[in-house]
Amino acid sequence: MRKILFLGCLCIVLRIASATSVTQTIPLEQQIAQADDIVIVKVANVDGVTRSNSVVTNGDFRTGPGESNTIRLHTTVSEVLSGSHLATGKKFILPLWPGAIMNLSDAKDFFAGKELLVLLKVSPNGLAPVIESDPWKFASDRAKVISAIQDQPRK
Repeated sequence: MRKILFLGCLCIVLRIASATSVTQTIPLEQQIAQADDIVIVKVANVDGVTRSNSVVTNGDFRTGPGESNTIRLHTTVSEVLSGSHLATGKKFILPLWPGAIMNLSDAKDFFAGKELLVLLKVSPNGLAPVIESDPWKFASDRAKVISAIQDQPRK
């Protein structure tokens, strides 16, 4: 029941966020063109970090407007679809968009053990999601992404 409620809330939040100028809606083909690396990762752990970089594991830890917290997905790369900055087996921390309204307990329930497809670009601080507010796709989108990668002109 909590998962269904969480997913419903997440959908509402993403719809509201997409109606504001805070998020970007970019077609998948453009996201792929902007990506330096496209990988499939498996989520091993989920935690939170405060603005002062204190790691938090308390399930009540929250993100969203007015909060300065970030929920992070600790992942391991299981497949590299494109790019050369990450290799299979490499551990990678994927921060979720701090503007999303969620708590750590629900994020753990939703993401733990999942495989995600992630589009990343090189930034001054290392690799970052192509779109901060939409950092991942489900691994089930793999075929669609591979097709779009093959349709892209070579960089």
